[in-house]
Amino acid sequence: MTVLVGPSQSKFIVHKKLLIEASAYFAKAINGPWSEARSGVFELVLENAEAFELFIQWLYGPKIQACDNLDLQDLLVHAWACGDRLQVPDFKNVVINMLFADWAPYRVSSPMTGVYMYPPSYAIAALAMSTHHLDQY
Repeated sequence: MTVLVGPSQSKFIVHKKLLIEASAYFAKAINGPWSEARSGVFELVLENAEAFELFIQWLYGPKIQACDNLDLQDLLVHAWACGDRLQVPDFKNVVINMLFADWAPYRVSSPMTGVYMYPPSYAIAALAMSTHHLDQY
């Protein structure tokens, strides 16, 4: 499958089976009656290409690395939101763990998270992000 991501339409070639197994969104879209399912090309213009790249790393391997990005927290927030929109709870869990690990030395949550993570189904993440003291870390 070909996935074009972001306004610049960054191109990702991804195995169909992996997308179907990992993402409820792609499972429905690929098996549905839509033109994208027939053509094998999906456009995700509202997604962040770097965040989607983290999803692809996770999809193909056990680890994801985002160390080249200068604003790791912002990238991880975008990645979490991407995982939520694509309905990939396991990826979201990995990302939220990375966020907490990154924030642990500062013992505060980032105010930017609410901008990306709030609306509809973000109850658990919103609860996690509202935590001001991460005493477990």
